[in-house]
Amino acid sequence: MNERLYQQVRALVCETLETGTEELNDSTHFVDDLGIDSILIIELKTQFEEKYSIKIAKEALKDLNCLSDIMNYLLIHKVQAI
Repeated sequence: MNERLYQQVRALVCETLETGTEELNDSTHFVDDLGIDSILIIELKTQFEEKYSIKIAKEALKDLNCLSDIMNYLLIHKVQAI
């Protein structure tokens, strides 16, 4: 795994979802564990699209439920740390 990208992604998720790093691990479910609503999920999508110049299909959002899901998605789409 790309550690630099991982740290950037984790920081962006924590900032966007307004949660502390101690509450977020690789498998913390955004909705079930953190109670995040759909508006914040869309905001998270927008933040990733802007930061990494990618397009995340709306259909893909249902599969991006935790930090490890996002990392896998970014790695599959060959996103690099900035």
